[in-house]
Amino acid sequence: MHQTQLILQIIASCDEALRDAFLRRMDAAVLIAKNKMEQGDAIYNPAQEEAVLRQITYDLAPDLRLRAESLWKNLTRMNRGRQYRYFITNAPDLKLIHEPDMLKAMPAGKILCAARDAAAIEAACGMPTIPCDSSFEAIPRLLEGEAEYAALCVDQLYDTQALYSKIYNKRLYINNIYGTEDGRLVILMSRNIINCEENSIVSLAFAIRMDQPGDLAQTLSVMAEAKMNLEYLQVKTHDIAADDSRNINIVFAEMSVSSLTATDVRTALLQLEQELPFFRVMGYRVSI
Repeated sequence: MHQTQLILQIIASCDEALRDAFLRRMDAAVLIAKNKMEQGDAIYNPAQEEAVLRQITYDLAPDLRLRAESLWKNLTRMNRGRQYRYFITNAPDLKLIHEPDMLKAMPAGKILCAARDAAAIEAACGMPTIPCDSSFEAIPRLLEGEAEYAALCVDQLYDTQALYSKIYNKRLYINNIYGTEDGRLVILMSRNIINCEENSIVSLAFAIRMDQPGDLAQTLSVMAEAKMNLEYLQVKTHDIAADDSRNINIVFAEMSVSSLTATDVRTALLQLEQELPFFRVMGYRVSI
């Protein structure tokens, strides 16, 4: 037998063994999830997973250790995904953080906005406006309940960096984006997230740790496995809290999704809520 053919047979036998081990591992994950649900235990135990990772990779050569760590991180992430899915499908009272704020349709109301943009916003959205000195003055007034909505105008779809930084840690949601007669775009926000059938873009904010290589890749893998396709990504450095001097990277992402209520999407969002140091759904809107 040619040497290459022999080596390919060895690889094929390894692949078959890996396939069997993978299936057993995934089945075991469901059994673990059932036990955790009955006992009220958390799915994610980072200290335990780090201990397992060290045990598996401690005596490997440096180049193999990196690859083994990547492989096992992916396997354990997928195992946890199976467990979160079990929770989503077997705990009907389970609510994601944003779900108590979810409405099926946009109610009529008034819009807080900069006085200079009031006419354009009123024409685009079809609702009366309450003029403010600036767009960002409208945000605290919306949080105080002065109106149902707040809005600002931008020249391009992703001229939203300042807005995202203003609202990522506040209980506000982007509800839709409208075009104006002069070619600008209106970003409409409220204290509710609107789950309309037409919506297909979810806006997310989440934290990745600077000292954890692969955090972003692992997070995007969770989304990809839920068939959430990346439309936009931006990374900014923020303090996660006023009393935390350690900066982290906040990622703003927009993903195309089938529905916020789809099992795969809810499973992914639950996993990200539970495992990231910060995660929030910031909005749900139509694609433009």
